[in-house]
Amino acid sequence: MDSDRALIRYVLVLGACILTVYVLMQLKFLLVPLVFASLLFMILLPLRRYWVRFFHSRILGVAMTMLTVSIPLIIFVLFFFWQTVDVMQNLSGIGLALEEGVNQVVLTLGQWVNMERFNLEVWIQDNLSTIIQQPISWLAESTEIFGSFLLTFIFLVFMLLYRRGIERGVHMTFGDTDSKWLNIIEEIKKMTERYLVGIFSVVVILAVLNSIGLSLIGLDYAVFWGILAGFLALIPYLGTTLGGALPLLYSIASTGGWVQPVMVVILFSIIQFSEGNFITPKIVGNQVSLNPLTAIIALVLGVFIWGLAGAVLAIPLAGVFRIICTHFEMLQPLAFMMGTELSSTRDFKWKDFDED
Repeated sequence: MDSDRALIRYVLVLGACILTVYVLMQLKFLLVPLVFASLLFMILLPLRRYWVRFFHSRILGVAMTMLTVSIPLIIFVLFFFWQTVDVMQNLSGIGLALEEGVNQVVLTLGQWVNMERFNLEVWIQDNLSTIIQQPISWLAESTEIFGSFLLTFIFLVFMLLYRRGIERGVHMTFGDTDSKWLNIIEEIKKMTERYLVGIFSVVVILAVLNSIGLSLIGLDYAVFWGILAGFLALIPYLGTTLGGALPLLYSIASTGGWVQPVMVVILFSIIQFSEGNFITPKIVGNQVSLNPLTAIIALVLGVFIWGLAGAVLAIPLAGVFRIICTHFEMLQPLAFMMGTELSSTRDFKWKDFDED
């Protein structure tokens, strides 16, 4: 009887997980802008509060908040668009150049390990197009994210306008100010605000450093590659590597020599070392308190469910889930397994588990 109940419970939990993933994938067009708007809402609350008090008007305060955010964003988009017009016109040529760069790298490595050129060419023909198309498809998917910007903007405006109503609804749902859920929401708000402000600051710093370095090296489309690499840093662990790999492959194919590609490798190695050891730890710190294993699992699930948008949202959403787990005794072991405390436990001894 107990085994039957356990089996039924397992089937129900598995079915609920599958249904949840299916709903998340089907409602991506709605949920992705909604999640982005919710995160931006938490960040902009202090700015909104300032402008409302300044104008003594909620509508003027919200309008000024959106204007304060929109002007720098519009300037950046126009500048990036100006840089990418030529890139978009030559996108097919850049794709071929990246493919040729991978061609040269694979063939060179094959000669070093004495592999037959024929086998390498067969491998390239069978696999290279798939490898090259993945980052290109991600770039194409990024246009879909920018296409949903209008929906995110609309959600954000209404959230800022209805801030008091939202807070009142939360209090009506979860009870008085001592409610556990209200404490959870406050903790989530602080975490997301600090993490997102920090990570976007890192993106700007990396974009500037990458663009300046690539311009000094003399790489074509230096600003485009630099900004792209900065934005790819939003993807944990893989973003900085991919951001350096794309200009490296383009440099290999476009220059015909190895001096510039080596300089690109040195540049991104220095920037990545500085980012991992100084920039990100100082600016972002460890706001989400996730260990690397949890971050990688969250990243894989995010990409599977929501694509590139899921890769960007994976870490903050995993951090939100961990905060929720810490406040419920039944889920606290899961929160411990997700957190950084997993690697810092000092009193753990394998002999405690020895059967002898």
